[in-house]
Order: sequence, then C-alpha cells, then structure tokens
Amino acid sequence: MTLGELEGFGFYGGFPLGGMTIIESPFLTKEEQEIVPRTWRERLFTRPWRLFEKTKTVTVRVPDPDLYSVAGMVYGHPVTVARLRESLALERIADRK
Repeated sequence: MTLGELEGFGFYGGFPLGGMTIIESPFLTKEEQEIVPRTWRERLFTRPWRLFEKTKTVTVRVPDPDLYSVAGMVYGHPVTVARLRESLALERIADRK
C-alpha cells in the first residue's frame, strides 16, 4: 500500500502497518493548562472582584502525542498518525538511497 492510498481511509479509517492496523481517533487528546493574561475589563467587571490578579489559568485540549497498542491495533490522534506517516516515508526514502 502506498502513501497515496492511505489518504482515502477517511476520518476514522485505518491502514495496515506490518500486520497491525492503525486507527485514527480525534478523541485521543489530553488537557494542558496555559497561563494567559486577563484583560482590564475582565479584571474590573468579574465577580468575585480580583483586580490585582493579572493572569488566569485556562485548560486547553491538545492532541495526545502517544500511540496506544491494543489487540493488534494501534490507536492515535490524526496529528500523531500523520507524524508517524511522515517518519515512515522518510525512512523509506533513506532505505532506497
């Protein structure tokens, strides 16, 4: 199977890799916390009134960088699987030289 054929599997599609099937799931994410500045409007007009707090912590969902292997299948976020495809393509190119 070529990389061009891999693109046709769609949103929840999988492709075989050495006898294992790779399944993409957009639900494989994890939460990270970011500290962002608060605006003056937010500092003045929110309750409870905390004028001197300059930042707030916001929870953001990001793609999980790990791959999980269960019963002959590998699960990963589409971004992680795309990085896997790129690294495999680079390995194939390096092996041909």
